[in-house]
Amino acid sequence: MELGPKGLRTLELSGRNFLDLKNQNLTQIKLPKGGTLWLEGDRIAKIYIVKEGSLKVVKTSYNSHEITLKICGPGETACLESAFLDGPYQCEARALTSTTLWEFPAEHFRLKIREKGQFHEQIIKELAKEVCQAHCSLAMVCQQANERIINVLRELNRRYGDKLALTHEEIASLTGVTRETASRVLSKLEKSGSIQSSRGMIRFLGASW
Repeated sequence: MELGPKGLRTLELSGRNFLDLKNQNLTQIKLPKGGTLWLEGDRIAKIYIVKEGSLKVVKTSYNSHEITLKICGPGETACLESAFLDGPYQCEARALTSTTLWEFPAEHFRLKIREKGQFHEQIIKELAKEVCQAHCSLAMVCQQANERIINVLRELNRRYGDKLALTHEEIASLTGVTRETASRVLSKLEKSGSIQSSRGMIRFLGASW
């Protein structure tokens, strides 16, 4: 799925671009698979929107365990909430696949919000989605591992379609289980004909999703 500037739904409201996309402050960047967009502790200076490919946003715990906080696909903003924070990033973002993004200065973004008051509602909606996803993630802690993995896969299928570029280890990180547990659950799903899994790619099969 390829999105041009007008297809960036996070920046668009009622058919009008939230930003002046011809503005010289808006640039396009590319990351190779595994490339780092920002590190925890980096200064927040840019806002990023995925044009093609996908990102994962991760947090490393005190015992060096990496937890995947979210996946960002085409048209989605990577940590929109960071535009309103004064401190550094509290997480890290890396490309899951070869990824193209639009970037623009966070201060330019805040200035546009002040200039275009009618877009406040759209920003609130986007941030509300982030809060809702966070609440759902907290609720999953009480679920059994297989339920957690199935629910996450169902949501990713709904958002990104029938192909998902994630390894078993990344699924484990996203759902808070061990790699062995993730592989066991995915193997059962594959045997049941629900998915097909091979070399960092999961394909959803059938209408059960």
